[in-house]
Amino acid sequence: LFVYTMFSLFSYLLLLSVVPSFLVFFFFLMIRRPPRSTLSSSSAASDVYKRQVSTQSTGSDAEAIVRYAYEIGESINISQACRDPNGPLCQLVFGLLHSNLCFFPHSAVHLALFELYARYHTLFAMHSSGNVERLLAQLLLLPCGILNPTPRTRARICYLFNHLTTLLKNQIAQHPDVTQALLVIFQDQSDEQDRLIQSQVASGGGYGLAAGGGGGGNVTPRGTHIVQPQHFLTSDEKCDLFEGIGTLLSVSDSSLSRQLVSNVLAHMQVLSNNGLPMDTAGVLLGDDISFLASLIKGFGGSEASSSSVPDSPLLSASNNNAMMLGGLTDLSLPSTSSGFEGRASGGGSSGTVSYTHL
Repeated sequence: LFVYTMFSLFSYLLLLSVVPSFLVFFFFLMIRRPPRSTLSSSSAASDVYKRQVSTQSTGSDAEAIVRYAYEIGESINISQACRDPNGPLCQLVFGLLHSNLCFFPHSAVHLALFELYARYHTLFAMHSSGNVERLLAQLLLLPCGILNPTPRTRARICYLFNHLTTLLKNQIAQHPDVTQALLVIFQDQSDEQDRLIQSQVASGGGYGLAAGGGGGGNVTPRGTHIVQPQHFLTSDEKCDLFEGIGTLLSVSDSSLSRQLVSNVLAHMQVLSNNGLPMDTAGVLLGDDISFLASLIKGFGGSEASSSSVPDSPLLSASNNNAMMLGGLTDLSLPSTSSGFEGRASGGGSSGTVSYTHL
């Protein structure tokens, strides 16, 4: 019994002294750092490095780059920083301008770029050579400019186009091809809209505008709804572009204004002769009148004094455009036998007023 007891005690002490050593050994073995690896094609570190490189060019990263450049303007004197063409601000902004970021497939990047250009417009005013051309190319270039496929981005870029034409009208007016390009865009979309109308009228379904369509508003059409293509410019976007064109033509040759007004009036004549329902025709004709009003606003907005407005090329009595605007009264508007209820402005009595009288 004594021998057995001593043997058990000895074994127990031996176990207490050996097991912790093994545990400590395996613990340090598990946390031991792996051997330093190189960037060879077969190493784990190389694979991690490659994954990091492949995920660097994301939309959020590209947008952040432009946003950081935009926020720099909060902490510097832009007018002084713009004077040196070789300064860091010029190199930063023009470097982004001449990069390929405009082709990045993210609308947020496109919008951030044009917001950047609007903030640093003084750069383009002081150093316009080669830079204004690039700016205009991006404004008219798919998919980043005024025909951006994202509706909210496109609406903001059309507004920024109008804003930039006001700030840089003397520089942009030296490039009449911009107005010509916009005329082509307007004409193409107008022709496509007319084809949609004619096909719908020919099918006997009438023509209607859905919410958010080309009419830019909610209508209650008589007939089938036609949702216009997403790339169509809305009426608000066209108004911004027409106002920008008016600003450019106010300081340049106004011969293009005659062509632009003629196109709008011709489109109004087409709308008035194709048998559209009264409410739909009213929305579309109202849009065209809004476009002409925006064009006139661009002409008159270049000067603060009211005396300058009669001297603008579009409103001059000696200009044929005045007679073209007078042609609005000669439009053969579609008549309707049903009419609609209205209230006279003076007497307050209600009565039926026909669309032809309006």
